[in-house]
Amino acid sequence: MARWLELPKAIWELICEKLDTVACHSFSGTCSSFQSLAMENQCRRLSSPLLMLPGKENSTSREFYSVSDGRTCEINLPELDGKWCLGSSYGWLFIVDSSSGEISLLNPITKAQILLPPLSAFSDPPGLRGERNIKYIERATISENPSTSNDFVVIAIFTELRVFGFCKPGDQSWTSLTRQGDHCEDVICHKKKFYAITNWGALKRWEHCHVDAPVETVIPAPKDEECLRRYLVETPGGALLKVCRHKEWEEDDEDGDEGHSHTLTFKVCILDENGKRWIRVKNMEVALFVGYNRAICASAIDDDCPGIQANSIYFTDDYFEGYYESPYGCFDNGIFSLEDESIKRICKNPPPVWSSPCIWISPSPR
Repeated sequence: MARWLELPKAIWELICEKLDTVACHSFSGTCSSFQSLAMENQCRRLSSPLLMLPGKENSTSREFYSVSDGRTCEINLPELDGKWCLGSSYGWLFIVDSSSGEISLLNPITKAQILLPPLSAFSDPPGLRGERNIKYIERATISENPSTSNDFVVIAIFTELRVFGFCKPGDQSWTSLTRQGDHCEDVICHKKKFYAITNWGALKRWEHCHVDAPVETVIPAPKDEECLRRYLVETPGGALLKVCRHKEWEEDDEDGDEGHSHTLTFKVCILDENGKRWIRVKNMEVALFVGYNRAICASAIDDDCPGIQANSIYFTDDYFEGYYESPYGCFDNGIFSLEDESIKRICKNPPPVWSSPCIWISPSPR
């Protein structure tokens, strides 16, 4: 080891620049000198999205699985002990303390944390009194990367009505949008504006997050679109995609009281912003990653994301109730090919869900 350390620092910096996040973590764990080098250089080359697996009972570590090469690294994250992860954006996890109701953002690579207003700081929609537990929030996303900007907005979809609450750094409470209308499934910040997709497929848009922000219906709900889950994702080129996920329910007992859902197929559309319509996409040079995370679009021809399959959708189980009420919370995951509509399973034997679902993260080592 001593002879390796005698190499010029510039050589080690070049090595660090070639490491992805998984390799960087292994490199930094070799010795204190390598840890300092890794932290100083921040492993500039990002890896493909990683799959954070559920926590194991009586363990503070989490495993991160790389679908590009099958490697797994384990990171000690005591910060997640007693927490429930409800999403990820830009490599940051949205976590809720199941006991205190405290909410924060956590970067699992750097361990940086940003405190947000707690569950008690939400305002229930008129006529609804929601129990303030981890089921209160269904999912959350961030408008910009907190690693590079302090001017970001956190948006949470909460209560059974799936309404929006938002906050900014330093806020003491969550503010609800009062004009949003229909129940919404996903939200994204696209070209400095906020877009949301409803349970019925309508596309909504608003420009600023404040309590009385006017919400425009860009595309009304289609009459013939039947799917159980919709996602919004932005491509590296700045286009907005809609991903429709079609599922079916399988009963596990004669009474139908127990069961699980599984994915059948996906459909992808791109937004024609001039014509205000969706156009079907059947071939992509990118891969999409959907689930509890802010949907990720990664170029399959980019050297920074080797090994991922183009024209594919990598998906995890986001059957919300299943994580609490059945052992099938990690069952529905895989890689869907848009070309032949086949599904290849990943994580065939996932660990039991003691805390949080499987979540895709796009590593942010800064």
